[in-house]
Parts: sequence; C-alpha cells; structure tokens
Amino acid sequence: RETAARVLGGIRDASGVAVGVEALVAALGSEDDSLCATAATALGDVGSVGDDAVVRALLTAVQSGGPLTAAASLGALERLAPSALEGLLDEAIASPEPAIAERAVGVAASLGGDAVVRRLTGGLDHPVWHVRAAAARWLGQRAEPAAREALLARRAVEDDGSVRGAIADALESIDG
Repeated sequence: RETAARVLGGIRDASGVAVGVEALVAALGSEDDSLCATAATALGDVGSVGDDAVVRALLTAVQSGGPLTAAASLGALERLAPSALEGLLDEAIASPEPAIAERAVGVAASLGGDAVVRRLTGGLDHPVWHVRAAAARWLGQRAEPAAREALLARRAVEDDGSVRGAIADALESIDG
C-alpha cells in the first residue's frame, strides 16, 4: 500500500496534473501510520500550492495523525502552505513525540521569520536529546545575538554529551 501511494503521487494526466491527489488525501485517514506518512509525503511532492482541501487534510494529519504522519505532514505543509504552519509550530516543537518535534524544529528553521530563534530555543528544552541537538545545530546557523545567548544558557545546564557537542559546534559556527 505504501508503494501504491508513492506511485500514485507520481501519476499525471496528459496536461501534467497529478491525478491521485484525492486518493492520497483519503489515505491520510488510514489507521496505518506508515501509509499515512507516505501519502502525506506524496501530497507534499504533488499537491498544488493553494489547494485548500489538501492543506486542510494535512493540517488535520499534523494535529491528529500518528507521529510519522504528523512529521511527514509538517514537511508537506512546509512545501505547499508554509503560512498554514504558523499556529502549529510551537506546539509541534513541544510534542512529546520526537519525530514530530525534530521535524518541526527543521521546518521552523527553514521558514525563518521573526519567531525562528524563539522557536528553536524552545527545541533546546525538549526532553529528547536528539531534538535538543537538532535545535542547537539550527541555532548555530543564525546570526542573531539571541541564538548565541540561548546556546550559552543551554550549555550551562545540558548533561548530554551529544547535545553539548552540538552546542559547541553551533557556538563555533556563530563565533566564526
């Protein structure tokens, strides 16, 4: 079924329009988290920017899908409707599901905007080490003084060696 969803996402009619979008949206309702994630990824690849039905389905999947589905839906929305993520990113970064939180950290970093450093700083407080490390790596790519301050504050309390290493690398990147 996952292979079918991937293939369906690649089928186009004579004019180049993806023909499987409705079926992929329907697949988001499956109980199979892996299948839903594959459908969400395919929608991000073939969906049309501004397709309200697809955006609504992906937003629903972020909020109520399994961890793989929610993470894949975040990525699809990043490509199709980044502005639709504005109200979801803080909650997604704080998600207890590491796959969702780590993907949300990456999406927040790629979207940028005024709140990016605040959002990435929120990722530094996540209970799972690899989410904190991802947030540190992304903060290391920011030039704002607040990014450096957040990294220094986290370094003072961080116990995990991998995260401390990511913080050190990020600070080195910022400080040049």
